[in-house]
Amino acid sequence: MAATFADLSRLDAILRDKPLVEGIQNVYNKATPFLERITQVLALSGRKGIFPVQMGANEGHYMRADRGTFGTSQVTQPLLAEIASKFAYSIFEISGPAISAASGAWAFEEALSLSIEQTLTGAKLDRSRRMLNASGAGVICLVQSKTSTTIIIVDSPFGLTSFNGNTDVKNILRKDMPVDVVDTVSPDATKHHDDDLITAITHSGTGSTVTLDTAESSAPADGDFVVRSDNYGNENVGFFNGVFPASLGGTDTYLNVTRTGNVGWQGVTVDAADGGGTPVSLDPDMLRDTIDQVQEDSGERPNLILCNYKGRRNIFNLLQPQVRYVPMNLPGGLTEDTLSWDDMPVLVERFFPPQHIAFVNTNFWYHAIEKDFEWIPGDAGTVLHSMVTVGSDTHRAVGRFYGNGPITLFPATNGVLYSLSEA
Repeated sequence: MAATFADLSRLDAILRDKPLVEGIQNVYNKATPFLERITQVLALSGRKGIFPVQMGANEGHYMRADRGTFGTSQVTQPLLAEIASKFAYSIFEISGPAISAASGAWAFEEALSLSIEQTLTGAKLDRSRRMLNASGAGVICLVQSKTSTTIIIVDSPFGLTSFNGNTDVKNILRKDMPVDVVDTVSPDATKHHDDDLITAITHSGTGSTVTLDTAESSAPADGDFVVRSDNYGNENVGFFNGVFPASLGGTDTYLNVTRTGNVGWQGVTVDAADGGGTPVSLDPDMLRDTIDQVQEDSGERPNLILCNYKGRRNIFNLLQPQVRYVPMNLPGGLTEDTLSWDDMPVLVERFFPPQHIAFVNTNFWYHAIEKDFEWIPGDAGTVLHSMVTVGSDTHRAVGRFYGNGPITLFPATNGVLYSLSEA
């Protein structure tokens, strides 16, 4: 039985409800502990924003003898950081029979709750991944090899080349996710897999085995990119794009400004293994040296540490005598703020890549927003789009958000220590 106009009116009212819309907006800006701590906003307009960034200082300061002549001012021109808007869409869909099966307002909202919750969860998971992007290309991981026309083995989360050895791709690839496998040489032209669903994924410790629902159109090679379906080149920049150069999987140009010759535009990167072929155990001097290098390069001190769960465990086990406070009412574990090093809280990002620990100064990170989340207008003055014309008794609402980031306008205030063992 198809949904009635009254049913659709109730659904429209629920989707327009301010707390729900604000909840989705919060997903974009506060999906993770790191994003929650970014409080500054750069306003974009006309699909981009250009922001002058002054690196260095006026060196026109002199001392002279009596009647001496002044020197000249030594001011460098500001860098012009260019931030382009990216367009993110979240899709809510429910069938006509599912709507009609619910009688009464309470039952109706209960029937919708699962669909709404799944939409919010999906948006949060995708945003949590994208905020760590190493570039706007949206690379999720790299192909390691293939075992059949539908099975590939992947590694190197986020396409980073800073991993020591092959690494599983956990969490950021999930069952039912639609993906493309694109060629590194001609990613815009060559798709080995096009909009194929992940039907299974397993992890071995040195790579993840991914089964896709459709056979390849051509054979992928070692190093090819895995991206969300049709997202290649369209995603936002992220944390690792702000800090990492191309040699580590990031880019040598960030926000249209080259890193070469601009020390303040280069994040601090430290290889804990010092070029060795095996990840090494964390020690206190590694933490101190990376923090000191950030301060030496930028004159600023990081104010928090980011890592995954194993990274936090290793910091806790190594530095237990230096933990600042552990509430006695938590016998089963720690909350995100109960572990700190040099007064910097250690925050866990679920999707943060293994072998890496980051040191971040949130004073120089921003949300870049052109348009907050809103529903695209639909049929008959509602936010709903009938899918009957494509042969489906379903109704769809599509939300959109225009912006980019997270963005840093002072990359040198951040550092990453990598090649760390997680044993």
